[in-house]
Amino acid sequence: MSDKWSGDAAGIASLVDKTPSQLQSKRVENLYALIHLNPFILEGDYLPAYANLNRTDMSDKYIEDRAQYLYYFLDRTHRYDVDPTLSMTWYEDAALGSDYTLKQSFSRSRVLFGGDGTSTLRGGDYGDRLYGMGGADGLKGNGGADWIEGGNNVYMGSGDQRDTISIFSLNSKPKRKAV
Repeated sequence: MSDKWSGDAAGIASLVDKTPSQLQSKRVENLYALIHLNPFILEGDYLPAYANLNRTDMSDKYIEDRAQYLYYFLDRTHRYDVDPTLSMTWYEDAALGSDYTLKQSFSRSRVLFGGDGTSTLRGGDYGDRLYGMGGADGLKGNGGADWIEGGNNVYMGSGDQRDTISIFSLNSKPKRKAV
């Protein structure tokens, strides 16, 4: 890490009262909070925690889904658990574990996130969104028209309808294809 990334925190800002669209900011401190489901951001230039974060490694769709997940997670009692139409989506992050899962018995679509290691993510019978992230992942959409996003070393199996596969690799534009 170069000396460039030795900055000090200038403050802390809460994300609890932010809307999903406000949480979609592509500022590096905001993206860090989305990845880690932090309820706050540390403000400041060149903080060491942000040194390896590359904005181009995340698609707009990933940022949108992650912002929605964080929004519900920050106040699940008053946001996610209240309205069944909002909680029709099952959110899960394989890297963070079951304490971070948002799921109802009637949840239909799944938004599943892998981590830096090897993950196996399986969609359900409806249109799901699977994000493998780093590592060699097994991603299977199963039923429905799914969005499947992974890196270079990803095995992807499709479901019974047309899935959209987006392959992200470092320093390259995403490549998409329908299968």
